Amino acid sequence: MNTTPTPDEQDIKSALEQLSRDDMQALIQRMVQQHPDLAGLIVSKQSTATRKPRAPFADLRGRNARLPALKDEMAKAKL
Repeated sequence: MNTTPTPDEQDIKSALEQLSRDDMQALIQRMVQQHPDLAGLIVSKQSTATRKPRAPFADLRGRNARLPALKDEMAKAKL
């Protein structure tokens, strides 16, 4: 019978915050060895984390920068 109490979320968070980077990597590697399905979480998080955020319509900014000048030209042409 296992009498070891299950740590709560705060205990786990506190313990993880005290680990060095090397210890954290070793822990993750051990966890993945014991539960291979966790590897998918690491790969999916890594691929989304490396993507640069893109501003909506960023490609249009360069083209729209000339709009005030074009409006002025069109107004002069109508005169």
